[in-house]
Amino acid sequence: MTSIGEPDFDALAQLESILGAPGLEIGSNDWVVDGTKSVTGKPILASDQHLGIQMPSIWYQIGLHCVPQTVACPYNVAGVSFAGVPGVIVGHNDRIAWGVTNAGPDTQDLYIEEIQGNQYKFKDKWEDLQIVAEPIKVKGVVSETLMVQITRHGPIMTPVLTGVTQPLALQWNALRDRSRLFESALLLNRAKNWDDFRAALKLWDMPSQNFVYADVDGNIGYQMPGNIPIRAKGDGLVPVSGSSGEYEWMGYIPFDELPFVFNPPTHLIASANNAVVPTTYKYTISHDWAAQYRAQRIVDLLKAKDKLSIADMQTIQSDVYSIPLAQFQKHLVAIHAEGFLEERALEHVKKWNGALTTDNIGGTIVEVTYQRLIRNLFGAKFNDAGMLNTYIGTGGDYVRRATLAILDQPKSEWWGGKAREEILHKSFAEAVNYLGSQYGDAPNEWRWGRLHAATFNHPLGSVQPLDRIFNGGPVAVPGGVNTVFSTSFNTTSATLYGARHITSQRQVIDLSNWENSVNVNTTGQSGQPFHKHYTDNILLWRDVRFVAYPFSRSAVEKSRAGILTLMPQ
Repeated sequence: MTSIGEPDFDALAQLESILGAPGLEIGSNDWVVDGTKSVTGKPILASDQHLGIQMPSIWYQIGLHCVPQTVACPYNVAGVSFAGVPGVIVGHNDRIAWGVTNAGPDTQDLYIEEIQGNQYKFKDKWEDLQIVAEPIKVKGVVSETLMVQITRHGPIMTPVLTGVTQPLALQWNALRDRSRLFESALLLNRAKNWDDFRAALKLWDMPSQNFVYADVDGNIGYQMPGNIPIRAKGDGLVPVSGSSGEYEWMGYIPFDELPFVFNPPTHLIASANNAVVPTTYKYTISHDWAAQYRAQRIVDLLKAKDKLSIADMQTIQSDVYSIPLAQFQKHLVAIHAEGFLEERALEHVKKWNGALTTDNIGGTIVEVTYQRLIRNLFGAKFNDAGMLNTYIGTGGDYVRRATLAILDQPKSEWWGGKAREEILHKSFAEAVNYLGSQYGDAPNEWRWGRLHAATFNHPLGSVQPLDRIFNGGPVAVPGGVNTVFSTSFNTTSATLYGARHITSQRQVIDLSNWENSVNVNTTGQSGQPFHKHYTDNILLWRDVRFVAYPFSRSAVEKSRAGILTLMPQ
């Protein structure tokens, strides 16, 4: 059995600065404290999932209760779910509560296959390809049929990969096995204790998640489930030979050897897509853990008070302090400003407190300078701007960590033979010029909220004037990459600093009294334009305010807006 403890943030950060760990600027947070750390004497659990912006929200708040409640009916659960999925995905029942973040394991490998005709080679033998006809129907166009070739490793992906000529087969746990995810979710909804919880998650095969747990008896825990492959050879980072038979999957990591912990001595558990196992862990889970910044910040805030309340958890969810930008600020304040505008801008940088609020100015300048520095560091290494944009746009988490590591190495070759301070000043000057040209030569107007807004785009809202009917926003939003209140962005997109991935839903659950729990969605409970609940949560979400999370029959009756009765035919 493998248990997790509090991550060694310093050691992991040092390892990442050496090896790197590419990742997207997207993630989730969840944490839990036991009764010794809460004002109620019972656990408090908080979670928020970070996903791409969409309208309507992917989440829908639901409760599943039997009327009347009987022994034969096992469902007494509330939380959020999404279309097509039975049961509650994140929430609580009358005994336990749970939250999730994505674990991000490596469950896909590419194999270089040797193909002749309708056969492929494996261990000096030729085996028949499986050929599957996939018709592609497009309205108004003659239908085409794609003939998919499949080896023991999976479908040949070469026809849909740009610039690839060798046959590459995709092996992915989602293609190998029939998922039992829905069965797991329904068992989870009915779980009454830690043993039931883990038994349900044994069937949670994909996608792997970091589950935090609490129950009314005062216990807290963490479990990572999922089918994560054990490789006979290799680490999954690059395509490998499919014909040699040396790189086969030997099965999945046994459930009891996946990371878990129950009632840790720290009295708290936090997960933010970061590495949850030490480098000595016997199996490979991922090379793409998120940076430690969000997890570090959450743990620091949880430790800052002896006893925590529901309000304290909400405050942590609203936190927009950026650890990596604050680290970058220390380098930036040492540069020599040239000219009146740069001097005024640098004063804002020096006064900045590290928080990316919508009205801050210093953080705006630091972030834009950071983006210019990334281009000045790595731009010369790419053949064209498109490749550079791809690198910056898809590897943001890794790029930021690499940049901070280079900043601490003034003699690094990445400075191109120039002084670090020279490149820093060049990046700062470019940032000031950009902000001045876009928002005027008055730094007081360079507020983060002017650059950083969230627009909730509906598929039908891409065409004017339908955008005025279907879309929500734009609204100025705080936070950014690596803040607990996550509103990451892609600076290679047309909207530059506009938010693209956000905290898609928040919950804080009080195990001492379910009715004290709170929840908020990003948009609204209705997916119908013009409905009063279509966009009524947007400002609540932005300002980290919450709505009622009724659970008991009386609480639901008291807060209901109406009744919809569905009668079977």
